[in-house]
Amino acid sequence: MTEERRRETRKKEGHRVTIEIVPQDRADAEKATTKKISFSLTEDISLKGIKVISETFFPIDTLLKIELSLVELNERLDLQGKVKWIRSHEEELYEIGIEFIDASSKHMQVLVDHMYKYEEEF
Repeated sequence: MTEERRRETRKKEGHRVTIEIVPQDRADAEKATTKKISFSLTEDISLKGIKVISETFFPIDTLLKIELSLVELNERLDLQGKVKWIRSHEEELYEIGIEFIDASSKHMQVLVDHMYKYEEEF
């Protein structure tokens, strides 16, 4: 039996996510002729990060700009994250663990409200 490593409550749900790579430096920004954008779905969400299913492979430690749509709250959160792990999910799909970094206090409060509502439903 495997031990649960998660420290945060997770909510299993599918939200639309738009992910874009954040250039690490000016050279990266100049090399990129087009932005690498992935349209994905969340598999679960917590206050620390999200797990998404994507057609796009992102290397570990890649910095990402994340646009997360929380439909039931009529909110769109603009967040930054870092790829913590990635693995093949199904044919041509990847399961990606993304840790939130530099989230604004307003967006974190929306996530707290979202997670608290989830816990009250049970």
